[in-house]
Amino acid sequence: MYYRQQTRGSRADRQWDEQIIAVCGEKPAYGYRRVQWWMKHALALKLNRKRVLRVMRERGLLVRSRRLRVTRRKEWRQGERDATNQIWQMDMTKLWAGPAWGWAYLVSVIDCCTRQIVGWDLSLRCRTQEAIAALERAVLERLAEGSRGSG
Repeated sequence: MYYRQQTRGSRADRQWDEQIIAVCGEKPAYGYRRVQWWMKHALALKLNRKRVLRVMRERGLLVRSRRLRVTRRKEWRQGERDATNQIWQMDMTKLWAGPAWGWAYLVSVIDCCTRQIVGWDLSLRCRTQEAIAALERAVLERLAEGSRGSG
């Protein structure tokens, strides 16, 4: 007796497709993972996630993923930065200083009117003292006679 290959039907079992589509109609914000979870827990149907993904993709029911958009808000009005030394900003960035030093941190103070760097500090540590040192350097360089010019 020799082996005879049996003819198989389609691998894709289509008996649950209508229920998947019905769940997608009830829960339009659900992706394929949530639809599969919902069918497993609420309807007691054990379906593979790949099957749910295939059916949702074929019918165009996949939900587009949301992208988080970061917005920067300015805390001052446009008219406040008419002259220099009115508004300063601080920024910190991490720089690769080579294999001998590793990472270094640059803290800079920027004048908002002229967009020039007023003071800075470069160090191997990122602490509050470095930010204060950059601010003190900016004050001593720009406001040597004091903030009101009186010393």
